[in-house]
Amino acid sequence: MYAMELQNEDGRRKRRRISPPNQNPELSEEIIVEEILVRLPVKSLVRFKSVCKAWRATISDPIFIRAHLRHSATKQEQDPCVIISPLIMDNVIPGESRPSTFSNQFRFYQWHHLQANGGSTPSSKQTATHIYTKDLGSGEVIRQMGYFAFCDGLVLVRTDTKLYLLNPATRDSLTLPDNKRNKLGREFCNSAGLGLDPRSGKYKVVRAFYRSLDITTNAYGMGMEVFTVGAGRRRAWRKIAHDVPYPVCRQQSSLSVKGLMFWRIDKVRHGHHQTPPRGLLHLNLADESFGVTRLPDSMDPALDDTFFMDMLHGELWLTACTSRTPDTLTIWAMPVDDNGGQGQWEQRYSIVGYPLIFRPLALLPGSGDGSSQVLFWNRLRLYSYDLATSMLTIECELDRMRYQGRKARKWKNLCKFTARLYTESLVPLTAY
Repeated sequence: MYAMELQNEDGRRKRRRISPPNQNPELSEEIIVEEILVRLPVKSLVRFKSVCKAWRATISDPIFIRAHLRHSATKQEQDPCVIISPLIMDNVIPGESRPSTFSNQFRFYQWHHLQANGGSTPSSKQTATHIYTKDLGSGEVIRQMGYFAFCDGLVLVRTDTKLYLLNPATRDSLTLPDNKRNKLGREFCNSAGLGLDPRSGKYKVVRAFYRSLDITTNAYGMGMEVFTVGAGRRRAWRKIAHDVPYPVCRQQSSLSVKGLMFWRIDKVRHGHHQTPPRGLLHLNLADESFGVTRLPDSMDPALDDTFFMDMLHGELWLTACTSRTPDTLTIWAMPVDDNGGQGQWEQRYSIVGYPLIFRPLALLPGSGDGSSQVLFWNRLRLYSYDLATSMLTIECELDRMRYQGRKARKWKNLCKFTARLYTESLVPLTAY
């Protein structure tokens, strides 16, 4: 209500109260969902589930979860977010060649490229935001740790005895059932991967296991099993019907690209009777069939066991240092379409003058002058590489910047950091 001064016919003035038009019309549910909720961070949405039953149903709806994930992925292209996890040793044993005891706490932090002013802020003044800490309890002893596998905000943690599936944004966790199919006792295969089945829309964890050994040829028979995330009461491993044509390396986290899961082939346990193909074993998550993806023809065969696999913008990237010129880093890229079809390998980049191997994390948005950069990770640092000027710049030093919730700057018994591109999501670990 507000007052308006009017004039009568006789010239006398009169004040009259008038109701203004409705300046805050009720927002439709469609606008709330499509224009507001889908743009909010996961932390807020988890809290908003308790507002009312209608909002809880909306935020938990698979259609909304996919829409929110698409929006998060789009936002990530403009401001790449990196998830950082320190790998801490439980004890340092003098003289051991590799760590054998690890902390049973997994900590996850996130770092934004734009918030760090594109590397112009010193590492000592940068801060990584705490997302989630998973404590396995004092009864869990970890003697081996593998690289984590990531897919749509989910993280697969692989230890020497168990697999854990986490969603750091929602702080949900799931301990997967133990492996009961391994037939070779101490010869334990600890290879696993995580990916999305595009046909069913379900996430699948795939694990390899040994089922036989031919002692005359040293050939290992291998099978694979699948755990479907969100399968309700059927929370069990299911054996893949197709035979694995070639055994995969026993200690690896496979990489998933648009419904194809890629594995390194184990040449040692392949046997003496034939030479394994020069390629990667891939599993189609839709029909669970196997195939071989050949390595680039231009890749030096001496690099067949030394490259790294990564996924950027729906492509499979291979990174390796050239054996003839060790200070040259070469990156090959292969597109994969939405139906799992594979394109041709392209030798995309050659970075000269840096003997260390860097793993590509993201293509950074242009700075307005048409320049293009790639964000790399190498153990304790994040770098950006300018493709036009061939300049490598340190974006941040992971062991020097601040970590939210930690007073001490120095990490005790630090082994290394894991860093990957991260898209937060609402993807649940239980049935939809």
